[in-house]
Order: sequence, then C-alpha cells, then structure tokens
Amino acid sequence: MNILLLALLWAPSDSQQWFLHYTKDGGGFKTDLIITNTSAAETLSGILLPYAPDGTALTHLQKPVQLGPGQQVRLARFDLGWGEQGVSHGTLTSASPDLRLTYEIAQYSSQAMASLSVGRTEAQKGGQVTTLSQPGFWDGLVLVNATNDPADVVVSAYDSKGNTLQSRGIHLSGHAKWTGLISDLFPQTLDQQGYLRWRSELPIFAMGLRGSLNLQPAILTELSWDPVETPAPTLTYANQISRILRRNCEGCHRAGGIAPFSLDSYGQTAALKATIHQVVSEGIMPPWRAASTCQPLKDSQALDPVEKEMLLQWLAGAAERGDPARELTPLPPLETQWQAGNPDLVFQYGDSFSFPAGPDVYRCFPIELGNTQDIYMKGYEIQPGNPSIVHHVLLFVETANQSLDLDQAESGPGYTCFGGPGTNQIRLIGGWAPGMPPQFFPDTVGMTLKKNSKLIMQVHYHYGTTDGTDQTRFGLHLMDQKPQKELLLLPLVNDSFLIPANAKNYAVSQSITLPFFIPLDLYVIAPHMHLLGQTISVDSRLPDGTEQCLIDVPQWDFNWQRFYTFKDPISIPGGTTLTLHCTFDNSTDNPYNPSNPPIPVGWGEATTDEMALCFLGVTAPFDLINKNAPWTWPMQPQGEYERRLAEPERYQPNQVPLCCRPGAVFKAPGCQDR
Repeated sequence: MNILLLALLWAPSDSQQWFLHYTKDGGGFKTDLIITNTSAAETLSGILLPYAPDGTALTHLQKPVQLGPGQQVRLARFDLGWGEQGVSHGTLTSASPDLRLTYEIAQYSSQAMASLSVGRTEAQKGGQVTTLSQPGFWDGLVLVNATNDPADVVVSAYDSKGNTLQSRGIHLSGHAKWTGLISDLFPQTLDQQGYLRWRSELPIFAMGLRGSLNLQPAILTELSWDPVETPAPTLTYANQISRILRRNCEGCHRAGGIAPFSLDSYGQTAALKATIHQVVSEGIMPPWRAASTCQPLKDSQALDPVEKEMLLQWLAGAAERGDPARELTPLPPLETQWQAGNPDLVFQYGDSFSFPAGPDVYRCFPIELGNTQDIYMKGYEIQPGNPSIVHHVLLFVETANQSLDLDQAESGPGYTCFGGPGTNQIRLIGGWAPGMPPQFFPDTVGMTLKKNSKLIMQVHYHYGTTDGTDQTRFGLHLMDQKPQKELLLLPLVNDSFLIPANAKNYAVSQSITLPFFIPLDLYVIAPHMHLLGQTISVDSRLPDGTEQCLIDVPQWDFNWQRFYTFKDPISIPGGTTLTLHCTFDNSTDNPYNPSNPPIPVGWGEATTDEMALCFLGVTAPFDLINKNAPWTWPMQPQGEYERRLAEPERYQPNQVPLCCRPGAVFKAPGCQDR
C-alpha cells in the first residue's frame, strides 16, 4: 500500500513558482504537479523548468504549459518525460500570477496509507522549526536557493531555553538544493523540546517533513515551520562559545586531560584568547586533520566553518561573557573508567611504565592474550592509565615472537619503538586518540583473534614537565560466534621509495586494482607517515571512470595520526583502482626534519626513516590475509589458483576460473589471452 502525502503547496503570487521534492533512503517518493488557470477569462501559458540537485538547469527537459480559462492539468514526472532524468526541483514561470502551481508528494511503502495537507511555502530569509527529532521518526529538511547567486545558509539548533546548541553552515550554488536529516546535521546536540532556525542573506525555499515507515499506520507529516528573519546573534561565551569548546576542545582541554590547560571556564578561555585565536586560525587546533570535503566521518572534532568563524570573531572582539546562568557546568576530572560498560576481556602490560620529564617517548608493550581458542571481537575500548601524558595508542596482532625478545633485551617495561612495533608479521587492529569513543563494528562485522594471540600495544607518551607513571589497558567486547563479515585492516603501501636530500614536495604514490570479482566495503581508514610527511590522501577510480576521494589529510601531523571511521560504509566495486598519494618535505625548511643536514630517506621504522602507508578497514568476499585463500592482499592469486590462472590450457574448462575461460568479458590478472 502507499503512504500518500497531499502537499497543497501554493507558491507565492509572482511569476516564478517553485516545486520542491524530498527524497530519503528507505522510502520511495514521487511528485505530481497540478497547474490551474484561476482566470475565468484568459488563456494563460508558462514554462516548467526542472533543475538537478546542484542547481544545473535541465533546459532540454523544460516544458511549455498552456491552459484555457478555469482549466486544470495534473502532470506526473513520466508524463513530462522526467522519469530517471535526475530532476530534483524546478519552477513554473508565467507572466500572470493567475497560473497557479500546487503539487502532491507521494511516499511509497508496504505499510498503511496516510495523507496530509501542507501549508503555503514561500521564499524566506529565515525560518524556524518548532519541534525537533523524536525517537522512531526521521526529520528531513530541504533547502533550495531561489536565486542565481551562491547562498550560505546557517542552521542552528537551540534548546528549550533558547541556548544555541550548535550551528552548521550549508553552501548552496545558484538554484541548488540541499536535502538531509536534521539528526545528521546535529547528531549529538538535539533537544527534543528545542527548536531549529535557519537564516540566509538570500531568499531560500524550505520544507521540513517528519516520517516513519515502521509504524502502524505509517506517518508522514509536515514539520511546524514559521518564517522568522533574524540577524546574526550576539556572540557570548555563555550562549555559543562554551558549547563550541565543549564539543571540539574539552576532550583534551579539561581537568586531567592531556592538554596543558583547561578551557572549561570563561576566565581561562578569555585569558588565552590570543593564543586560541592563533592556533584556530592557522588550523593547528582542533587537531582533526582529515578534510571535511572528502567523506562524512564519525566523531569528527573538526570545527564547522560557521562555528569556526563565530569562535574567531568572539576571540578577536570583546569576548563578552553573557549570562553566567547559561554557561555549561565544567566537566568532572577525566577518570579512568570504561565508557561502554565492562568489556568481556581486559588486558594490560604486567608493570606500569615510568615516564620521565622531557621529550616524547614511543613505547611498545607485548601482551599475550592467553586465549585457548579463537575469539571474535565486535568492538574495543582503549583506556589510558594516565590521560595527562598518553597521546595516542595503536594495537597490533603479532604472529611471531619478536616483540617478546625486544622486550627482554631492553630494561624496564616494554621497549622503545617509533614508526611501528619494530617486528615482522604484524597486523593493525585498532587505535585510540584523545576524544575518540569506544569503537564498535556494525552488526554482522567483527575481527577474529586466533588462539594464543599476542598483541603489541604501542603508546605515544607526550612530553611532560614532571615525571609520571602509566599502565594503559584495553578491553575487548566479544561476539558469541564467528562474524558473518571479517573486518580486515589491509595496507596500501609503497615501501620502495627514496626521498632525496633537500627535496621539497616529493611525491610518492601506490595503486592497486581490485579484480572485478572482489568488491570491498570500506569502514575505517588510517593514514600513516613519519616526520617528513606533508600530505596524504587515498582516492578510488571506479570501473566506469568515476573518481572519489576516500580520505584527504592536507596537513599531515605525525603527532595527531588516528583512525577515521566513515559515517556509512563505502562500497568499492570490483575493478576499482585504489591510489595512495603522499608528499614529503626533506629540506631544512621542515622544522620536524630529524636530520640536519638532510639525508636521503627511504622506508623504515626509525625516526630518521619514512613510511608511505594507509590502512584500509574493509570486508571482502573471503579472507584476503589468509595464505590459503585463492587471492591475497595485495590482490595476488595463490597456490593452485595461481597455476590455473597462468596455465589454463593444462586444465579442463570447468577447472579454470570463470574469469580466465575463453570469451570471458573480464580477465583476472595473470590470465593468458586465449
């Protein structure tokens, strides 16, 4: 059955009337246009002009309309020839306001039917939604730039007391449309008793819908939407700035945190406003290095451009405090406790490590799990023993015994390490950085830890002015049975480069092409270089030639490397080429260059070596790191499978892989032409 939304959306009484169309995954939508000649005496004509979501006018699809006095016509997309043409929204332009446009939006589901009449929609420079997201419903927002000029829309969420919880900026090209969920704009800051406002310097057409296809009967309603034109608000610490700092800074800048000072009070923040302004304006802080223009990422600590401008404006001005009653309560001192509940298994190195005052230290601690059978991990949490000195942590699985020997050869707990654990036969499985929550994999996805596994925990200790001790630990959350999909952290790597001494912007790259029958789903990504690194990125070229950015770190900082988890898994079809791009600065202009004068630098784990590496957290049709699998990373056929690919004429046709048989449309690497 259908869910029908009858949208009587009368356009403003001028010659250009807009129709908007909301689309959301999980339910099908369509729009029917209803055009009426309200004149009793004249024949009226107009032009229907559709647009693509990016604002491109689809002039080849425009349609003339002519109606006699009192005549009405109903036009579906397929009546107009717009089916499967990428039509997103559009206008009816007429010399007479008596040619009126309404339209109906229908949402399709196998549930019940619901209908609703939606009120007038006009171009405004501001608006307000009076209620926000509730459990079990999705709230959708549509914004269309009604002008030819680029428009910047500021959308802000407020609590029931009028405090600004968060602001986000949306840039719209001329005539472009933005569609999204309010919960995606503000994933952690919505107040169900609060409201949302948007404002723009240019007229914007807006629509808000709430729906749920899972209820009986299913629901689709219009959000209560009022035109409100308000100037940019007065910036105060109490109303906006304290909340920006809470979300983006206080994970480190709080009592007991790794930062050298707290930013949880007006007095402390105002006293340091010049320093804060400098590091924020230069992009040094917050230390989120991934570009926001690539892929949506979870748990981002990056400042939205709108909030960055708000913060810089407040810091550069009088830094007004505002009403102290609006200020947030300071966070309690950072304590070592599990955020996601007690793990199934907890591990730590046997002795605590004494950290001397002075430069940073990288220490590796080998830990035997003692598991007598395979265990299946659905998530993990790393808990720094001393948050004031633990900068970041990496976890590796080791399949040899080298780390134990390295531990025995060096006095004290663990052993010194820098770029990696200094051993062969390792596999990265996880990591932690300040502000990073416990990591859990999607349902049906997990990691297998073989029986008698040995892990290496690499801890980066940040410089300190006093001695300290630490005993960082990690907890594993387990699945009862083997996961349907195994998460593999696969290296995309170039280990054969040599960076000349004094070279600037030296480029290193590496590509790998997937066989067409091995698609991947990408969940997490972890770029890695050393002190000469400048930029690092990974992109993909799909079989149809489409290119997409997977991760882009335009200002690499070794001290702030981390795992980046995608908001939604990225499907990478077979036949895709993945390419790693790195640039290095091996000149005296690089203040982090460990060699003075510079020397040629190649692959290695020492401070004076470099790496060009990115770990890809993927699921695949089979285990690509199992030496007995038919194909192993980096996409090489193995064993009997390799022989059949290389010499298919020696085998019966049904023994030759499909991709190598005569007439195969796709050929696997290694297949001989026949």
